[in-house]
Amino acid sequence: MPDLSHHVKRNQRKQRKFAFWEMVLMPRFMTTAEVAVVCRTSAATLRYWRQVGRGPRCFKLGKRVLYETADVEAWLADAQGMRDVEAQAV
Repeated sequence: MPDLSHHVKRNQRKQRKFAFWEMVLMPRFMTTAEVAVVCRTSAATLRYWRQVGRGPRCFKLGKRVLYETADVEAWLADAQGMRDVEAQAV
């Protein structure tokens, strides 16, 4: 039987590398500017949404407004779901 240990080790290295980049690319908390980029809108629009209660859930840490990545993803999924419901109603 062939020795497959080098394949297993290579796969483990790839998984560790992916986990590292996942942490770098998708941090747990995001700033207003970062969320604006994800939503493809301006930071001013995001601040307006926050003021009127329409944007993703956020919190203040000192003077900074932060968004948890999971909340942003859930808000985007919910917005997409509402769009699909509206399209079906037409």
